[in-house]
Amino acid sequence: MKTSRALLSVVACAVAVWLVAGRVSGLAQEPPSPSITLRIIVATTADAAERLASRLAAGESFPVLAEAESTGPNAASGGWLGKLPLSQLRPEVRRALEGVTPGHVTPVVRLPTGFAIFKVEEDEPAD
Repeated sequence: MKTSRALLSVVACAVAVWLVAGRVSGLAQEPPSPSITLRIIVATTADAAERLASRLAAGESFPVLAEAESTGPNAASGGWLGKLPLSQLRPEVRRALEGVTPGHVTPVVRLPTGFAIFKVEEDEPAD
C-alpha cells in the first residue's frame, strides 16, 4: 500500500510538472508574426525593373505583366506568392513594404538574384 501511494505521488508530481512546464513554455512562445499577401515581378536588370515599374504606374495589370514579363518562378500565376509571415521576408523587402497598403506596389527592390517589384494584395487574388 505504501509503495502504491508513493508511486501515485511521484506520478502525480510528474504530471503536475509536465502540465506547468507545458503552460509556461506555451506562454514563452513568441506571438505569430504579422503576415502579408504578395505578388512579385522579377527582372534581371535594374533598367528592366524600372521599365516594368513605369508600366505598372501607367495602369497595366500587375498579374498580366508578371505573367508576360517576370523571370521569377511565380510568373505563370501572375506573380502570386500568397500570404507570408513578414519575419520570413528579407530585410530589404520588409523595408520596401513599410507603409504599402493593399492594391499598391513597392519601388524596385534589389535582391541577390535580380530586381523585384512587389504588390500587396488582399488575402485572396482579385484578378
